[in-house]
Amino acid sequence: MKTPTLPRIPPSLIEAGSDVLHRVVAPLEGVHIALLCTPDGFEITSLRVRSELPTERLSAMACLLYTSDAADDMQCGD
Repeated sequence: MKTPTLPRIPPSLIEAGSDVLHRVVAPLEGVHIALLCTPDGFEITSLRVRSELPTERLSAMACLLYTSDAADDMQCGD
């Protein structure tokens, strides 16, 4: 059985993403957690503002939404 591998995300992308989350998202009122991830749900970087929620759950939901959307696209012929 093939072992799944995580995508290789360049450190410069992680740093740039973190900078954007801190500059753009953190000042927004009501944001407790933000996640920047690949289209298939792998976490690139995250931001926590008054939250201890695990980002793994958000990554899993992002992956589920991505695969659900991809399946819908296949069924609709998009």
